[in-house]
Amino acid sequence: MNYGKTKLITILVITVLAIGVSAGWFFWAGAELEPEDNTDPIAIDQVFEQTFTAQPEIKNQVTNTPCQADKIESIKDIQYRFIDGVKPHQLSLDLYRPADQNCHNWPVMIYVHGGGWQTGDKSEGIQAKIDYFINQGFVLVSINYRPAVGFKYPTPHQDVAAAIAWVGNNIQQYGGNPEDLSLIGFSSGADMVSLLVTNHQFLNDAGINPQNIRCAVILDAGGYNLANIINNNEIYINVFGTTTKILTAASPINYLTADKYFPYFLIVTRGNIQRINDATFFYGKLLATGHSAQLVWADSLPHLEVDEVFGTDEDNVIAPATTDFLKSCR
Repeated sequence: MNYGKTKLITILVITVLAIGVSAGWFFWAGAELEPEDNTDPIAIDQVFEQTFTAQPEIKNQVTNTPCQADKIESIKDIQYRFIDGVKPHQLSLDLYRPADQNCHNWPVMIYVHGGGWQTGDKSEGIQAKIDYFINQGFVLVSINYRPAVGFKYPTPHQDVAAAIAWVGNNIQQYGGNPEDLSLIGFSSGADMVSLLVTNHQFLNDAGINPQNIRCAVILDAGGYNLANIINNNEIYINVFGTTTKILTAASPINYLTADKYFPYFLIVTRGNIQRINDATFFYGKLLATGHSAQLVWADSLPHLEVDEVFGTDEDNVIAPATTDFLKSCR
């Protein structure tokens, strides 16, 4: 895709949205959305350009004494939920923390893998993320959930919410801060993160306070507004079906209001015009309803590489943007 053309199209979309905001209305894909009060014009954030530098010695979040993060301890296959007939691996998580026991009360990043709700695993491509987030001063948790093979919406979402609740209830004994949680998801995992932090019912039902989620990093999600993409999209039809009620309930865009708490969003987007426009509109409505969000262009990367290169030496866009974002969202 031509980057300049894509950027121009998206800027035009943002401009139309901004005009709609100032006039007190939204119009998108033939559907009117409720007006919001006290909205401001929307502007596109610049992509960050600074270089990531590892910092193996990090101050303890409580005592301000140094804790060494150069050695990492991994604790794998912790079962966060027990359901008869479900394989334990599908309801398990892996936890990565500094081996130094002086490291306490660290913020926690929870990773939700992609795979179209069909494939994927918490262990795939995780090493670069481990190194990156430990160096940023985070405990990292990577979770599995049941695939949508016999388990349709909202089952995977409920699993992810249960995993987040387990982290909130147990992470303190592993050196993490249960009131300083952040989420990062890729593809279908990013779709679920977007919905869980905007539709609070999932987290509330799982027993976790939505306000404990400080930051949300969204890596190339596509399901902000399912009504825009459901036609002939077998991946989404397999999970959500085609009924208007479910598509509306499972679309994060429908929960963005000024009177609710949301974490800070870092939204990474690329791909076809529909995908970029939906991400841009979601970003724009977050700003229009008084919430904090940043938009990162990753149009030079194929879809899978958005996740694969994150935190590697080849990543000169997403990880640098995330580094700055994590300083501002907590």
